[in-house]
Amino acid sequence: MLKEVPNAWDETQFLAGYPGKEAVIARRKAGLWYVAGINGEDRSKKISIPFHFLTKGKTYRAELIADGEYDSGFNVKYITVKERDALEVECLPRGGFTLILNEM
Repeated sequence: MLKEVPNAWDETQFLAGYPGKEAVIARRKAGLWYVAGINGEDRSKKISIPFHFLTKGKTYRAELIADGEYDSGFNVKYITVKERDALEVECLPRGGFTLILNEM
């Protein structure tokens, strides 16, 4: 996945967060959105991802790469989302996630 991440972006949006607590940022290159989130705390918690930045009426295929049960593991899930949806991701202490969204 890291080989495919662009090094320049067409658009960047701050979605959620608070200093020292968490951050969720979305970046777009052409038709792909990359969303990244990080848990800045020493406890596990759920981080909410709003999708209000997506094009209204469109459906997106999402690949979620998130923390696994332990700090050395990760989970990959494939889901579909729309702009009115929100997703909660469980993050380990100091963990995070990446989400790649492609319009269907």
